[in-house]
Amino acid sequence: MEKDKINNSQITLGTDPEVFLYSSIDKIFYPSFGVIKGDKEIPFQIPDLPKGFTTQVDNVMCEFNIPPASNPQEYSDNIQKIYDWLEKNLPEALVVRVQPSAEFTDAMLADDQAHIVGCSEDFSAYSGENVSVTNLSESNWRFAGGHIHVGYPSPAYFSSKTIVKWMDIFLGLPSVVLDTDERRKAVYGTPGRWRDKDFGLEYRVLSNWWTEREEYRKWVFRQTEKAYYAFKENVEIGEDFERQVQDCIEQNNAEQARVLMAHFGVTDESFTEIFNIKMKEYADQHAG
Repeated sequence: MEKDKINNSQITLGTDPEVFLYSSIDKIFYPSFGVIKGDKEIPFQIPDLPKGFTTQVDNVMCEFNIPPASNPQEYSDNIQKIYDWLEKNLPEALVVRVQPSAEFTDAMLADDQAHIVGCSEDFSAYSGENVSVTNLSESNWRFAGGHIHVGYPSPAYFSSKTIVKWMDIFLGLPSVVLDTDERRKAVYGTPGRWRDKDFGLEYRVLSNWWTEREEYRKWVFRQTEKAYYAFKENVEIGEDFERQVQDCIEQNNAEQARVLMAHFGVTDESFTEIFNIKMKEYADQHAG
């Protein structure tokens, strides 16, 4: 189909998703340290893959990185290569669980590594405030992000902030509807959460829900392109709508999300396709 035609974009996309390791024998989540190689300082370069495909331990999660991709198919394929590698190289009893949050037993959180939170500061694109999470010691829940790294020509701080706001519209609002996990949203899914990067920006609002299927991964690439071109074409969001978008994502209000998505033209054929796949997936998971 035309929408799957490979074309190089003006942007490049990377990602550094976090996933959980689950024991199919013990039926509990296991920390990744001792199983996954690499850390924030020195990620582990996967020997079977080209440069840029790496893993690292992040708190109790397994985090992985991919090299930048310039079209939806490449983006999806790069992510799938890591999932395929993990499936082949994890200990037999452990499997990857792609879900936004998971509860660990006390024993699995006994190591100091399980209480290390973050490596750099997060900021709000709206207020400019530091919105970093600094302490998870009172909870056995851990959270997995699906951050999007956007490279674009001549990146600049204020340009990136505007792109982040558009990403809230094209990705944050739909995720209010598509991502049913409320625990991570309350801690890490706040609107406009981002980091400034030399290559562009890191959008940190989304969980990892979109990384598991090719259809979702391609859609994320295209939605990010829409956000970038809205910025390039100097489309104005408007202060009132900025506030509405923030409130909607903050409150996880699906009804309001649909109203705002309709206003900005986000509720299109591509969203309907993704929504139908997600609802079938959800029904299959809860069947019986």
